[in-house]
Amino acid sequence: MNATAYDWNDLTKLFRIPKPEKHGFCVWNREKNQIEYHCVKGNVLRPVEDFQFPMEQINVEAEIQKSLPLQFALLETAVYWSTRGEIMSPDLSDTDKFRETMEVMLRCYREVRASYQAGTGISITGTHVFPEVKESFQRLLHSKKLHSCISLLASRAPLEPRMDSPLTLYEVQNPASNPCDVTKSTREFAAFLKIRRKQSGDIASFPLYGYSFSELAQNTAVNLILSQFSRSFYIEETGTKRSYGFYLV
Repeated sequence: MNATAYDWNDLTKLFRIPKPEKHGFCVWNREKNQIEYHCVKGNVLRPVEDFQFPMEQINVEAEIQKSLPLQFALLETAVYWSTRGEIMSPDLSDTDKFRETMEVMLRCYREVRASYQAGTGISITGTHVFPEVKESFQRLLHSKKLHSCISLLASRAPLEPRMDSPLTLYEVQNPASNPCDVTKSTREFAAFLKIRRKQSGDIASFPLYGYSFSELAQNTAVNLILSQFSRSFYIEETGTKRSYGFYLV
């Protein structure tokens, strides 16, 4: 594959801004082991009784291992430097699955917000990951118990962000995908990103720090992922020429 320079100003023309949705907001009171608030309509806080959970103990590490969407959310907040991680899934339209996911997110993040469409959940966002959850995620990562693509994305992430580094945007052409060399986990991750693109305004992104473009051009998983989208954009640090991540349209 190869890449050509692209104007940041033109990138925003490729995706639509999602319509504002009604939001819910929850905080887990650890001392009382209960959810403090939940609001669905506007800014009106509804009583806790309207949205109860069976808040028994759950095995957070087991939940992390079995959920790719949760691993991706924690990748952003426990390895990279975002304060928020978001789960998007068609499964959230199912009330039981929505509640199960909300409960797990409340065990991972200090504050959790839910977005709705036509009365059903479409995404759950957590902010400020708990330190012990961050440690659990990193432990699972180091012991190679997470999804292979999540491991790849985290493999060269630096300990400290370099927020002042200028970034350059390129459009990627001709990713070379050989179906015979693609693993099941890579296909699963590509499908996961396509769902995120559909639900977030026709564009998805994923971080991938520290590689050179020539290294990524030789990576089978990266080529397969990019080939599943009509257009893909590569971000690198202008000075170091090291990768920062991708946008997918």
